[in-house]
Amino acid sequence: MKVVLVAGEPATGKSTLARALMKELGFGIPFKEGLVAGTRHRLPGAGYVCVVGVYGPVPGFWGTDKLSMALLPSLKSWLADAQDIDAVFMEGDRVTSKSFISYLQAKYDLTLVVLTASPGTLEKRQKVRGNLQSEIFLKGRRTKINNIVDTCLAQVFHEPETSKVCDFILDKLGASKKEVSTFKDQEV
Repeated sequence: MKVVLVAGEPATGKSTLARALMKELGFGIPFKEGLVAGTRHRLPGAGYVCVVGVYGPVPGFWGTDKLSMALLPSLKSWLADAQDIDAVFMEGDRVTSKSFISYLQAKYDLTLVVLTASPGTLEKRQKVRGNLQSEIFLKGRRTKINNIVDTCLAQVFHEPETSKVCDFILDKLGASKKEVSTFKDQEV
């Protein structure tokens, strides 16, 4: 199974990227199995990709942040039992511990993507979304992401265009943007 995990400090664009990916994938069927929730999308060739997380209208904290803090043990079981799933996309703080990344690297075909942005860009984005996170919390997340980048093999994108990262992720999930667009047109 292919797994794409997107990490980054708050306001680097992880949830924005997830929304763009879901738009590219087309209609998804919501699922909830225990603590794991998300949407299931058909890929060209009758495969399936699941986007883990809950996404709603902006602003707000979405993705895996909407799921339980106790998510990881359930997520491991869900991944092991997901026989009909070809690929999984997930993003966010709940799923970006070094131990979980090591677990994914050992068991699955993992692509780790890290989004970064300059301090000025992060500050602007946090103000726009009405961020109430303390500087201590944000510093902890920055340290966490820096440690992941320093110790794990990751593809790092600095202030990228969402569409370019979305294309990269579609490829890693096993479908090009052209294949997905053609497939969506045929389903209608």
